[in-house]
Amino acid sequence: MLLNIPRYAQGRMPEEWITIEGFEATLHGFRLPIGLRLTSLKLRGANLDVKVGELQTRMAEPAPFEVVVSEEDIAAFLESKAPGGLRNFGVRAENGELLAKATMNMVLPIQAEVRCKLEIVEDGKKLFVRLESARALGVGANQLVQSQFDKLNPILDTADLPIPAILQDVSVGGGMVTVRGLAQPPGLVP
Repeated sequence: MLLNIPRYAQGRMPEEWITIEGFEATLHGFRLPIGLRLTSLKLRGANLDVKVGELQTRMAEPAPFEVVVSEEDIAAFLESKAPGGLRNFGVRAENGELLAKATMNMVLPIQAEVRCKLEIVEDGKKLFVRLESARALGVGANQLVQSQFDKLNPILDTADLPIPAILQDVSVGGGMVTVRGLAQPPGLVP
């Protein structure tokens, strides 16, 4: 006697598409290839089609996302890179600017202070740090610091995210950097 057992009961799901009317996902502690840790990455959307039995998706429109990076994660990233020999970073994110204080080792340890802004460039594909001012021993140190920033930029590249995306907005304040944009999952259908 033959039993008629559906394929999914035999360990295989039927090959068909299911639709999810709405979704929200949050990743915590996502580390980019350059070493920057994203405190969180949130993605939400609607009308997500998922192919059963495979990891294939399609969507009718891009999904909004938000990346948050805390002051502590920025300081840890800078500490790991030690740009220009700077160390002992302290970072504040407030009023649209990042303020970093660090120690430079010349002959004696010297306190340096850097103010910078963040800018979305290359049609929303990258996030760059733009130097506003740098001071050490009360004098300008822009040229020294800018050359180090040139080595760190871009600090966020959408090519490093798990799905294709476009950056739309960046805000700095309240102890964090928040970047918003649209994720364009593979299989986007018009």
